[in-house]
Amino acid sequence: MGNVKTTLCIDEDLWRKFSILVIKLKGYRKKNKVIEQLIREYVEALEENLEEEFRREAEAFAKMKRGLLRKESYKGKFVAIYKGDLIDCDKDLGELAKRVYGKFGYVPIYMDKVVEEEEVLEIPSPEIAR
Repeated sequence: MGNVKTTLCIDEDLWRKFSILVIKLKGYRKKNKVIEQLIREYVEALEENLEEEFRREAEAFAKMKRGLLRKESYKGKFVAIYKGDLIDCDKDLGELAKRVYGKFGYVPIYMDKVVEEEEVLEIPSPEIAR
């Protein structure tokens, strides 16, 4: 992957303090490396947080699945779980996703089909005549 060149608008006093600290701690001309590392750490922390939130939504679905299977209004449909609550359902996953992301934004929302067991698609392999 290549590098991206961008322009940042940063408070002048903050930039001056940052520059002085970087020169003291890392040496002259190291600001780019420090900024890159700060951005990397920030992104990694956010990714971990998003993964944890998504895992919690999946666990919430697993806990409520038995109850959902007992209700005809959910059976065989896709449901969306957000902040531990069922927020919407639809027979079409694409429509459900469009609706919930439109309403809540692009946040960790777990969507799954309410079925007794996972559907397995079996595709027979072709036989070769000899």
